[in-house]
Amino acid sequence: MPDQPGLISADFPVAWDPNAPSPVVLSDGTKTYLVFTVYAGNVDWDARGQELLAGTLEPQHDYRCIVTIPGRNIRFGGPNEEVRHGHPLAGRGIVADTVQVVPDSQWIAELRSMNTRHARFNPARWDAMKHFVFWFRDDTFECVAASLELEVTSDPLQVVLARLTAGIHG
Repeated sequence: MPDQPGLISADFPVAWDPNAPSPVVLSDGTKTYLVFTVYAGNVDWDARGQELLAGTLEPQHDYRCIVTIPGRNIRFGGPNEEVRHGHPLAGRGIVADTVQVVPDSQWIAELRSMNTRHARFNPARWDAMKHFVFWFRDDTFECVAASLELEVTSDPLQVVLARLTAGIHG
């Protein structure tokens, strides 16, 4: 569409491993978890805007980032980097291996329109929503939420998934 604003950096404070982020998604209809492998290698954290983790990660360890999304509006899967030019947001400034926010999101507009039919529709709730896009190498993850919560852990993936699954069904 012509005259759509470009994508905006979400200033996400965690960098993922660009070659093997291994994203995993768990969702139960009220919240969603996105888990991926953190890049703890020889990174100039300050130059990448990573003040949150500056000096706290040891490169010889594996770390995972757990992103908690309060909501269920998600998309996960393709396109990967080879066909990302076919994504509906192509032409608006996609930056690989980053998290971006979509201004004037058509997806939020569609969700909002559907929800106006609810007896307790709250316009202020929808005004606070953002459309986030995580541009992984082999996957794309999109969500609609007012905010994201982050946790970085050195726990093995199996431990992280067991904990999150218990929290969903516990």
